[in-house]
Amino acid sequence: MKSHLHLLLIEDSENDQTLILYNIIQAGYNVSAKRIESSQELETALKEETWDFIISDYQLPEFNGLEALHILKNTGLDIPFVFVSGVADEKIALQAMKEGAQDYLFKDNLNRLPIIIERELRDAEMRRTQLENEQALIESERQFRSLVENSLYGFFIFQDGKIVFANKKYIEMVGYTSLEEVLALTPEQIIETVHPNYRETIVNNMARRLQGESVPGQYEFAVYDKQQKLHWAEISAVLSEFHGKPAIEVIVVDITERKTKDEKLREQANLLDQ
Repeated sequence: MKSHLHLLLIEDSENDQTLILYNIIQAGYNVSAKRIESSQELETALKEETWDFIISDYQLPEFNGLEALHILKNTGLDIPFVFVSGVADEKIALQAMKEGAQDYLFKDNLNRLPIIIERELRDAEMRRTQLENEQALIESERQFRSLVENSLYGFFIFQDGKIVFANKKYIEMVGYTSLEEVLALTPEQIIETVHPNYRETIVNNMARRLQGESVPGQYEFAVYDKQQKLHWAEISAVLSEFHGKPAIEVIVVDITERKTKDEKLREQANLLDQ
């Protein structure tokens, strides 16, 4: 047996149901199937049970397969939907595919049905895996942002010559009021915030780090905030990846108060020496 297949069959003919199930079972599937014939039954079935696959005739006495397909799409469920129809019309088949059906099979060609089922089940599993990975990434980013936003230290991400992310603490440290202001800074404006004595070192370290070279990850330098007030900062920088591209993650600690105290202590020590 290949696997268990929970099949929803939208079909008004018991004979056609028998032929469809025969071809699927012959291919090695263990099938549990439910046959329905109306839109109300379809809506109930989608609400009450979980389905692996849906096979629908194109034309039924009470409604048609396109209506069934639209009902499925409106639920947001990702269930492979294939037409198995006696209406051998290529224009109708093309329209069904455009509307979102995975395939359109004529009833005189049921030997292809197991191949289509295997293919679409595989593709559906790939989509589920991708969706789970995307959701896990979103949750990871949410936790990361929460951690960073509540940090006592400044944090920003530098990429392509610009700051592409910054937390509230860093925005406050550089004297701005919003993230948008910081993200709008040009590469030239960013460099101008660094004291002239340190600009060359900072630029070289950033460029070498982005190239993967080994450079000091922690150092001190003087910077100007938006109001041109001078601060001392201690940074820790690491090469990382942001949205699939190389970036530098930087933790910033404002050490102006410590530097001021150290300078006073040195002045006092010099007075004592004198």
